[in-house]
Amino acid sequence: MKFFQSKGGYVETRNKICLLENLDVAIKNSRNFSTDIDELESNLGTNLAELINELRSNNLGGENNGES
Repeated sequence: MKFFQSKGGYVETRNKICLLENLDVAIKNSRNFSTDIDELESNLGTNLAELINELRSNNLGGENNGES
């Protein structure tokens, strides 16, 4: 990296370094977001499965809770 070409060159290089640092943070955040989404999808699937099982256990044999 060239820090001492000129004052403008230094600023430009520093801006590029900041941009790269920001890109690193963005990549890390996107990975964390992806992991969070995977966990949410898993939890949603588990919750839906539990709900379906509960509904089935409360409605065994196709009964409609006493309704005709």
